Amino acid sequence: MEKITCQTSLSLLSDNDYNQPMNETLVMVRHAETAWNKEQRLQDSRDLPLSPEGILQAESLAQQLHSPGISHVLSSELQRAVQTAQIIANKLHVPLETNPGLNERSYGALEGRLWPEIKEEIKTKKISLDEFAEPIDMFRNRVLKALGKTLLKYSGETTLIVCHGGGLRILLDHLGLPSSDHTNIGYELPNASFFVFENRENTWINRTPTTP
Repeated sequence: MEKITCQTSLSLLSDNDYNQPMNETLVMVRHAETAWNKEQRLQDSRDLPLSPEGILQAESLAQQLHSPGISHVLSSELQRAVQTAQIIANKLHVPLETNPGLNERSYGALEGRLWPEIKEEIKTKKISLDEFAEPIDMFRNRVLKALGKTLLKYSGETTLIVCHGGGLRILLDHLGLPSSDHTNIGYELPNASFFVFENRENTWINRTPTTP
C-alpha cells in the first residue's frame, strides 16, 4: 500500500472546534455510474439516479468494503450518492446520514452538456469554468466543513463518505494525495473508486489498496 503522510487533519476544524488528537480511518468513495457519466455529460448539481450498471458497481463496492470495520456512512444529498451509500450501508448493516455540504459543485448553464464540447468551447473562447460555477472557495469550505464536523462527531471510528468527483478531489488534495491536476473537472476519477486514509496522531496516511 502506498503511504503518504501529511500534517493536515486539524485544519479541517477551527481551533475552538477540536483540541484533542484525532485517531480514525476515513474511507472516501465516488458515487457509482449514472447515465450521464457514461455519456460524459456534465451533471454536477443535477439530481440523477444510478444507471443499472451503477447499481452493480455499488453492490460490488459494498462487497469490497465489507471488512474495514466501518461504523457509519455519510453521503451527499444527491440521489446518485445516496443510492450508492445506501447499498453499502445495507450490506454493512450500519446507519446512513446525508449532508448537503457534500453535494457536488454547481456549474449553472453548463450542466447537461457533453464534457468534450465544453472543453472545446473553453479552449476556443478562452473562458474559465469558474465563470459559470459556484465559487471554488465556497465549494471547498463547505466540503471541508462537512468532513470536519463528521470527524469531530465520530472521533476514533471508521467513517465512509460517499460524494462526487469535485468534492472527492478537494478531500484528496487536502489530505495530501498528489495528482497532476486536482482542480480540473476532467481529472480521471472513476465511478465507484475509493480511497482509505488512516489518521494516527494527527497525521493522515494513505492506506488505499493498490491495484495488482
